[in-house]
Amino acid sequence: MNHRVSPIVTCALFVAAGLASSLVFSCASSMANIPQGATATPMTIVSIEETASTSPTVTIEYPQFPALPAALNSAIASATMSRLAAFRKTASETMKARAATGDSAAVIPASAYNFTASWQPSQLNSRYISFIERYGSYAGGANGNEELQTFNYDIARHSFVSLADLFPDAPDYLATLASMARSQLANSMNTASAGHAPFSMLDAGTTPVQANFKNFTFTKYLVTIYFPKYAVAPGSFGEQHVTIIRSSVK
Repeated sequence: MNHRVSPIVTCALFVAAGLASSLVFSCASSMANIPQGATATPMTIVSIEETASTSPTVTIEYPQFPALPAALNSAIASATMSRLAAFRKTASETMKARAATGDSAAVIPASAYNFTASWQPSQLNSRYISFIERYGSYAGGANGNEELQTFNYDIARHSFVSLADLFPDAPDYLATLASMARSQLANSMNTASAGHAPFSMLDAGTTPVQANFKNFTFTKYLVTIYFPKYAVAPGSFGEQHVTIIRSSVK
C-alpha cells in the first residue's frame, strides 16, 4: 500500500479492497500555500491520492472553507470531482477499446492514465478568497488534457467576485484589459518563439468578451488573467497569463 497523508489531521481514509492503491482525504485548518502576510479564513485541504498498477493514477488537492457558505465549497469541490468523473469514464472506455483490438502494443498500462488537480492562491484573507485550480489528465488519447478554473469570493458580501466588480469606475474595462493582454502576450510569445507569435489565435482569444476573460485572480493592486492551453496559441505554448495593475485600467 502506498499511502500519502499530508502532515495535517486526517478526516477520513479509504483503501480500495484488494488493490495496491490508496484513496486519501486529508483535512485540517492549514496555512499551507497562503501568501506571506495574509490572514487566512479557516480552511481545510481535501487531498486525494490513488496509486495502483491496475487503475489510473489520481492526485488531487483543493481547498474548502468550513466557515463560509456551502455554495462556495460545493462549487470548488464539484469543479474537480466532475472533471474526475468525466476522466474516469473516458479512460475506462479507452482502455476497453484498446483491449478489444487484441493488439498488445495498443494496450497502455492502467497506471499510465492519470488525473491531477492542484491549486495556487493569490489571496486568502478575512475579506477575499482568490485562487486558481489547474487540472491535467491523460485518458489514452494522442495528447494529455489541461484545464483551469479560478475562484473569487467576497467573504463580507457572501458573493462571488466578477471581473466587472474590480473595475466599477471603468465601463470599458474589458476592452482595456483585452488590449493590455494582447500586447503583453504578443511580446512574451514572440520572445518564446523567436518572433513567431500566433497573432491570429491571439487576436481571437483576446477579443473583449466575457468568455475570454472569465479566469482571473486578484489582489488589492493586481489582476491576473489566465488563458488555458489552446485559448490564445497552439498547444506547444501551453497556458498563458498576464498580470495587470488594477489602477491602470480606466
